Amino acid sequence: MLGLAGSVTVYTENGIVIADFSGWMTESLLEEAQIKIKEELLKASKSNILYNGLEMEDPSLTLTLLMQSFHESLGDRIGLSAIVVPGYRIAFLARLAFGGQESRYRVFYNNQTEAIAWLSSHTLA
Repeated sequence: MLGLAGSVTVYTENGIVIADFSGWMTESLLEEAQIKIKEELLKASKSNILYNGLEMEDPSLTLTLLMQSFHESLGDRIGLSAIVVPGYRIAFLARLAFGGQESRYRVFYNNQTEAIAWLSSHTLA
């Protein structure tokens, strides 16, 4: 079962760090994404972040746990996190990755516009 090679694009728009994931994620690609996300997060004292997984294939549990560790390590730089997913499996994995911080993240099904509105409506202290 061969899928599309993965890719990630990370940028900041209107004060929100956006990470667009697509295709199959590998550990090296996730590491590249984490470096780019950290660079964007370090540009401000605190930022909201949007993880867009609409075009991403289901990641492995290993990658989910690596993301959990990364996200926790930058917790003081991240205000809120929105995770946009296409279905229940990636939503489940997202909850594993971000679940320790229920008040600081929200999963959105197929609706990036709603996720951005939610992040934009919460000002950072």
